[in-house]
Amino acid sequence: MADNIAATSTKQADFSVSGTITTQNLVPAGVATSGSAVTVSTHDGSASLGIQVTGTYTGALSLQGTIDGTNWVTIGSNVFFNVNTGAATATITSASVGIFQAECTNYQQVRITGLAAMTGTATVSIRVGKCVSIVAVDSPIPAGSSVIGAVTQSGTWNATINAAIAAGTNAIGDVGGQLRANATGAATIKHVVSAASTNATNVKASAGRVAGWSFTNTTASLQYVKLHNSAGTPTAGSGVVQTISIPASGVNNMAISMVGIGFSTGIAYTIVTGSADADATATTAGSVIGDIFYS
Repeated sequence: MADNIAATSTKQADFSVSGTITTQNLVPAGVATSGSAVTVSTHDGSASLGIQVTGTYTGALSLQGTIDGTNWVTIGSNVFFNVNTGAATATITSASVGIFQAECTNYQQVRITGLAAMTGTATVSIRVGKCVSIVAVDSPIPAGSSVIGAVTQSGTWNATINAAIAAGTNAIGDVGGQLRANATGAATIKHVVSAASTNATNVKASAGRVAGWSFTNTTASLQYVKLHNSAGTPTAGSGVVQTISIPASGVNNMAISMVGIGFSTGIAYTIVTGSADADATATTAGSVIGDIFYS
């Protein structure tokens, strides 16, 4: 049992060190100037450092690391987390005392060293840990007007959606990607009641998208709503890009979607009784009723 205790004590000592810094390190990339650094070896699984600084001194302290054991590199950015203040800093600033944390993953050795002119004595204790103990944003996001990201859509929704995002007051969509019924940015409704004809109708005379539909068939036979990419009145049996079949005495609904179906020229429809694209057989009055949702 005594042997086991001794072995454990030695292992702890290997990865917990204390020392003093009294002078500037004039060899920042190699073997440090005597009295200018406190060095600790890391090991497999090492992740973080706990650093305590006491004493009276001037001169900033920096963190350095080496992988090959010979060449040292000063670790930049905000590498220290000051547990006293919650601030992240690039160095332990001149005359600072307290406890700091830093990351040490993948280094063979790390050291705290004085790279600036030093006076007095800084007593430094370092302990290597296996757990990542730093969870902090090293600096606040600076104020500015740059766009980090934007939601954009092709077609005519661009201006409306982007304006709504900027204003922050209009819901663009909810879970599931379905549009809410806000006046700004919402889909437009085209109400449909079939006449005794092919019902050739232009819905929108410019590019847009069909976001959804809801149709009911009041007859005992299939009915078909044909969508056309047209800026004018469509011709039944010509230029069909989408066929919506409505079962006998049934319904055909497509939930309102932010993505929808794009129409580069315009949105138009016909209603016929045949499934073929070339069919131009007129339906009867009131056989199909419903709505087309578009933008």
